[in-house]
Amino acid sequence: MRWWVTVRFAAISTKEEKTPPLRYGGIERLAYDLGKALNADIFGVPRTDDVMTYDDITTNYDVIFDFSHQKYFQNLDSLVFGVPFHPDPASLRYNMYTTRAIASMYKLPGFVSYPGVSYIDKPGGDEGYLLFLGRFSEIKRPDFAIEVAKKVGRRIILAGHVGKFSDGYYARHLMRRYRDGVEYRVNIDDDEKYELLSHASVLVMPSDWRFLSSIESLGIVAMEAMVSGCPVVTSGEGASELLSFGKEIKTGVLMDGGVYCRHDDIDCFVNGVNEVNKINRELLRKRAREFFSVNRWAEDVKRVVSDMLKGSWLRGVKV
Repeated sequence: MRWWVTVRFAAISTKEEKTPPLRYGGIERLAYDLGKALNADIFGVPRTDDVMTYDDITTNYDVIFDFSHQKYFQNLDSLVFGVPFHPDPASLRYNMYTTRAIASMYKLPGFVSYPGVSYIDKPGGDEGYLLFLGRFSEIKRPDFAIEVAKKVGRRIILAGHVGKFSDGYYARHLMRRYRDGVEYRVNIDDDEKYELLSHASVLVMPSDWRFLSSIESLGIVAMEAMVSGCPVVTSGEGASELLSFGKEIKTGVLMDGGVYCRHDDIDCFVNGVNEVNKINRELLRKRAREFFSVNRWAEDVKRVVSDMLKGSWLRGVKV
């Protein structure tokens, strides 16, 4: 007789931000969204009652999705997947830092699955401004985004999160140096974020992780932009694959969701800002919401888990 059981899932968020995040916290958002879609128990620093603390974690799970980078969790008697750090082929192709870290921690390989993202639906409309959205830090390069805006003669809004220590010093220097044509929105919440994305002409993402011997992988904000109908111009290798919806990457060429440029090619960024006007925002919004659906992501994950559990002690797993 074949016994069918339901797989018990857990999703472990980080300790850096509360889950679900109120403002800054892309990884925490992914952990929460996947956990809810899988009907999993969610662990982290709780903001709501449906999230438990690390102290509540047990070994009563068949599969744990670890978004935390905590090596401890590999020792639990469960299958552990480092889901968020293999969200696109670029992570593996460029052997980025977090990919190497996951490989060294876990005996089981990660797998590639484009994540989904939850969003707040806002009425759209291009109001003519450029938008930088993210952490104010040197690797995110909001100063480069400002230089792009100056070259195209457009105003830019810098919105996001000011961190501690060196990020704080950098942000203060940035705000002193750049004033004309720049509007700053610090520590915005989700509602404000999606309001800005729905009305921006383009999201400018000029991140550069090379001094960390890495790349910017997923670029969650690129997904958030596209589901809002906002095109993207980026230097992020992982984010570039989002713009093509998983197809071949082409540098400096208009793709379905925007343009991918080399890190220091400001002319490419300038041309990209002008080119994205050709993108139909309604069609982009529709396609992105289908491709980056949280439910689609959860179904992909279930299929992978089912395949990996075949032949284990958990015979005939039903997910």
